[in-house]
Amino acid sequence: MRHILESLTTGATLLLVFLIISNPKRVNLNANRWLAFFLFCVFIVMLDELLLWGNIYYRYPHLYGIAALVVLLIPPALYLTILSYITPGRNFEKKDLIHFSLFFVFFLLILPFIFSDADSKLKQLAIDKNEDNLSDTSSLVTIILFLLQLSVYWILSYIRFLRYQKNIRLYMSSENLVDLQWLKYFLWSLLFMILLWVPSVFFNLNFFLVIADLCFFIGIFLLSFFSVRQDEIFKFSPDVTLEIKELLEPTNIKSSAKKPGQEKVIHLKEQLTHLMETQKPFLQSDLTLPSLAALLNTSTNTLSYVINAGYDQNFFQFVNQYRIDEVKKQLIDPKNDHLSIVGIGFNSGFNSKTVFNTSFKQSVGMTPSEYRKTRSAITSH
Repeated sequence: MRHILESLTTGATLLLVFLIISNPKRVNLNANRWLAFFLFCVFIVMLDELLLWGNIYYRYPHLYGIAALVVLLIPPALYLTILSYITPGRNFEKKDLIHFSLFFVFFLLILPFIFSDADSKLKQLAIDKNEDNLSDTSSLVTIILFLLQLSVYWILSYIRFLRYQKNIRLYMSSENLVDLQWLKYFLWSLLFMILLWVPSVFFNLNFFLVIADLCFFIGIFLLSFFSVRQDEIFKFSPDVTLEIKELLEPTNIKSSAKKPGQEKVIHLKEQLTHLMETQKPFLQSDLTLPSLAALLNTSTNTLSYVINAGYDQNFFQFVNQYRIDEVKKQLIDPKNDHLSIVGIGFNSGFNSKTVFNTSFKQSVGMTPSEYRKTRSAITSH
């Protein structure tokens, strides 16, 4: 049963690698390439298991040992996949090679075995075919290294995702404009499968391994579904993308813009307040920091600095405060009695019921419905 499930999952993984590489929408090219690379490495490891138990290696012993190298590519590939999805305009850099240091070291160590003769490989194959292959030191070391590496990169990936969720408020007025929650679910699902896989390997609990295989079979399809379905994440021009990268990591990029002086901050703040009150750009649910900066005829970084220094808020807080104020006006206006509270929230620029209710209660101290009832009671008296 388990080998049938593994065969199906292995075939499906290879198919989905080609699906992701084909990238029908031609979006998120770099991130999708890393995801395809990650899945291809997983495919090689799963294929190795099938070739081992199918006795294929006895016919082609020179292929044996290659998959052991690929195992150590999976954790850094996972990290760079997550990083590419959540970082605007991110491309591969030379410093990224450091993530493959363990792979390079292990490659040098295992190189003699890779090029050893067929008899040597067949002897090792006989050992690995035993039920308790952890008795072999090299296999045990590889598994431990993989688990340690995967744990570190899982933690790093999750930390970077949490940082992304925080940073997105610096330049997006609505968090769900870039909905990458599926990456978070993917990381948690991966952790769950690891927790199932570890006891099955070290304590021969095959029941857990079957569950892990089943979860991976389902997860591989969901992962590919969301990645192919995902629209372009950061729809900015190259110049604007560079400004956002500078905003998020100012120490890593040479700043092309100096911080505006106090007088300019005051002047831009007055212009910004006038713009928000007259043109009401906050009514656009897809308003971003670059688009607002374009309306103000200033740079993205300058506008961010003005909002931070002049209002003591980030962009998300600044825009949504105007939306909340607009909702408050609409809620007490008798002309809007026929409108639902959610409808008023959406008309005021919100595009998420949850964000609308949460933001309103944090700002006003009561829910929108409570506010409407309170104001209605005051007006009736």
